[in-house]
Amino acid sequence: MTDILVNSLVMAGVAACILIPVFIVKKINRKKKQALIQSKLDEIALSQQVKFIRTETIGNLLLAYSESNKLLLLNSADFTHEIITLENVVNVQEYIDYNGKEVKNILVRLSLNGGKNKDIQLYKQYDSSERELSKAKKLAAELTSLLSTSN
Repeated sequence: MTDILVNSLVMAGVAACILIPVFIVKKINRKKKQALIQSKLDEIALSQQVKFIRTETIGNLLLAYSESNKLLLLNSADFTHEIITLENVVNVQEYIDYNGKEVKNILVRLSLNGGKNKDIQLYKQYDSSERELSKAKKLAAELTSLLSTSN
């Protein structure tokens, strides 16, 4: 009986020695990435002379809405960004495509002046996490109502 107890304690100690540093490194990396994203967001806000009042993230996409009716789309994987002036938006629509019973895509389509469309993909089956599905549905509805009222 004592051998089992001793072996269990040794295994718990070994597991703790391995897992604790992994959790610490992941937490440090998460904080570094958040700081990098915040600095990039501040840099864009300074260069565009806007103040972002609302930000949302889903997957690698960060959406930021400014007081001056501009929408920032920032890809946090490669830090490419696009700014959309909402005065140019004519119509906002939410699209949910189904693959049988499963959701295939969730996107918000912005119809711009001149007949152009800008699609903001919030969820894509097999690329996005299943945990993001409910958040993507909620965010699509919020974006649609927010951008519809801002015009």
